[in-house]
Amino acid sequence: DKVWLAVPEVIEWDDFGGFRYAGFRYKEKVDDIYMPQFLEICPDRQGLTIKQLKAWEVRYLDAATDQTQDHWSIYQCLYAEVQDGDDISLLNAGKWYRVTRSFIDEVNGEVNPLLAGGGNPEQLPPCECRTEGEYNASVAAQNPGHFACLDKKNIRYGAGPSQIECCDLITKTPAFIHIKRYSGSSVLSHLFAQGVVAAEAFVADQKFRIAVDNVLPQDYKLRAPATPPGADEYQVVFGIISKKHNPLSLPFFSKVSLRNAARRLRTMRYQVAVLGIEDRYAGRAGE
Repeated sequence: DKVWLAVPEVIEWDDFGGFRYAGFRYKEKVDDIYMPQFLEICPDRQGLTIKQLKAWEVRYLDAATDQTQDHWSIYQCLYAEVQDGDDISLLNAGKWYRVTRSFIDEVNGEVNPLLAGGGNPEQLPPCECRTEGEYNASVAAQNPGHFACLDKKNIRYGAGPSQIECCDLITKTPAFIHIKRYSGSSVLSHLFAQGVVAAEAFVADQKFRIAVDNVLPQDYKLRAPATPPGADEYQVVFGIISKKHNPLSLPFFSKVSLRNAARRLRTMRYQVAVLGIEDRYAGRAGE
């Protein structure tokens, strides 16, 4: 239960046409990759070798053309946590790391209360959608009096071409909610980094707040976008869509990223919460 299978990079689910395993005789497309599925379809479960895991691939298919857009070896997609004396050895994106027990206890002490639902997070319905974008839109459509969808409403920020998505959902409470489907540590780390960058821009930059206000529905307009807000009035919520949603079980590297993000957000006086969202999408199973 401490071995995951997940693509090691952030992918665009809205352009996603499926995954396909390559290197052995299994040609079916799958909606997700996960360990029980792989073990069931691989040719020799009992005789697996590292050489095979490095030779076999997972291919990411484009929705429009069904062609391969990216690919990774099975070995790169493995994430494992192995008890190693008092320490833990981690396999992440093809590399091994050793983590001392004192650091594990330190991180867990800060993060586990958040994963258990600490911080009084917003309540979100289960996910029955194929993509995060579909889920965000459905939540706002089901309860427009409390949720507004800002997904894909990117705001230009800074002197260069950079654009920031303020959040996926915003509430009147107010809370900035960032949503990601459970995957490897790199994907979740990206989620936490997005939350920090957007929250920092909202506090620090008047132009960013005005731009956010311009894309908000009328009922969600900011009281005074030109005035620096009291960040302690706002909550940043990370919503993670997962089969294992209560309590959430995250890879250790994801916990480290979450701890760092929570520290930065609290320094800016934001309230921080993490919410597990039950994944009920019929086409997706596993973690």
